[in-house]
Amino acid sequence: SLIDELYEMGTRHVSLNGGEALMRDDIEIIVDKINAKNMLCQLTTNGLLARDKINVLKKVDSLCLSLDGDKKSTDLNRGAGAYDRIIDAIECLNDNKIKFYTNTVLTKNNKNAVDEVMELAGKYGFRAQFSLLRQEDSPDKAISLDDEESRAAIGKVLEYKKAGFNIMPLPSKER
Repeated sequence: SLIDELYEMGTRHVSLNGGEALMRDDIEIIVDKINAKNMLCQLTTNGLLARDKINVLKKVDSLCLSLDGDKKSTDLNRGAGAYDRIIDAIECLNDNKIKFYTNTVLTKNNKNAVDEVMELAGKYGFRAQFSLLRQEDSPDKAISLDDEESRAAIGKVLEYKKAGFNIMPLPSKER
């Protein structure tokens, strides 16, 4: 009923985020309801349940996969083995011809991750998005980038963008 109410109020884009949206037992029902209203359905996931929920992922309009960079930084941020599971999710999405983009939140743990993410983007054909963990937004200010680190990271992203790499996707209602 919430989706019906949102639609009546003029909402045309619903973004399902977390925690982890795919952990919901009713996630497919929610996605189906959003699609029935012809609303744009965007979902963000850490990818760890991609194989189990592949039928749901086929139904979303815009899919974002969280990616922290290389194995060391990803496992540091998300726990041992997370990187390998995320790469498996990327391969699963590609095998199922599901377009997605990644979002990398740059922190002190992965401030040099831009090159790694762009290498993976080239290998697997996804679009990359980057954002900075701002100190005022962080519960752990120790991992936030300082001004110099932020400028360096943004500079690296801009170099890739100027070189023609596919960065910063825009979602659409195309299937």
